[in-house]
Amino acid sequence: MTSATGEPDGAPPDLSVDTLRPGDVVIVSAGESDSDGDYIVEGVVNLREGADATSVVNLVDGSRKRWLVAGRALAHWMMVEPVSGHGLSGEPPRNIRRDSGLYSLQRRGQASVATIGRHGRPDTSRVATYVYEASLHEVLWLERWGHEVLLGQGRTIDDSAISLLPGS
Repeated sequence: MTSATGEPDGAPPDLSVDTLRPGDVVIVSAGESDSDGDYIVEGVVNLREGADATSVVNLVDGSRKRWLVAGRALAHWMMVEPVSGHGLSGEPPRNIRRDSGLYSLQRRGQASVATIGRHGRPDTSRVATYVYEASLHEVLWLERWGHEVLLGQGRTIDDSAISLLPGS
């Protein structure tokens, strides 16, 4: 028997970044020790800006926490580590200096929000997002939730380095 989608009954649905749910597995094989691993999805923040959708997937691999930021509106997918104690508040500046260099603002937007699972974000329906670059691969992902600012620092990642598996 097959379902309405043409898949055999009982077959797992095709996974994509925008259909991930808590408990699913994200395998990263980018050749970077800071990002490679087998991660469990803890939560997902789905952002919609007009027709463009971006997903911020909260991942955990043991004690390592990462955000996978992916979507068709982005020039590159990003694998970033949440940064605490960054000292940013209010409207972010055009340039941010970190130990690894100077990051320049490349893109900003306003998005509506839908969340699933443990995402660690405030309970609000809108967020401002910012993408900063220091070099070809070094990036910052910044979210401004009113007065609260969340920051992730990491690298761009090719979507071919990502594999998705359904949770059990």
